Amino acid sequence: MKEELTETANAFKKDVLDYVNIQLEIQQWLLVEKGSKFFSKILLFFLIIMISGTIFFFISVALGIILGESLDNLVYGFALVAGIYLLLGLLIFAFKHIIIERPVISAMIDLVFRNESKLFEDEENK
Repeated sequence: MKEELTETANAFKKDVLDYVNIQLEIQQWLLVEKGSKFFSKILLFFLIIMISGTIFFFISVALGIILGESLDNLVYGFALVAGIYLLLGLLIFAFKHIIIERPVISAMIDLVFRNESKLFEDEENK
């Protein structure tokens, strides 16, 4: 009787350890998945920023030349473009919490916790 109880306890212990190991492996895979998605989104964001910056630069040069030719002085055209960017920069700085911080925080929370909430929903539906 005692040997049978010991064997049952050992089998139960082995099952619990197997379950814990499987759960740890699942969590590791989920962490790798979230990390790779996060890294790919950051990489994509910087790629878009670089391409947009290049396009923005050439549009700025073209606008400076067009304005300079219409004012008969290229310096005035580029100064006007610089003034526009200064005004735009001041507006962004003044409203940085609304324009930058809130959307970035929301996007990060959504990126990190989106899959986790879907997992809980799937478990509740079973």
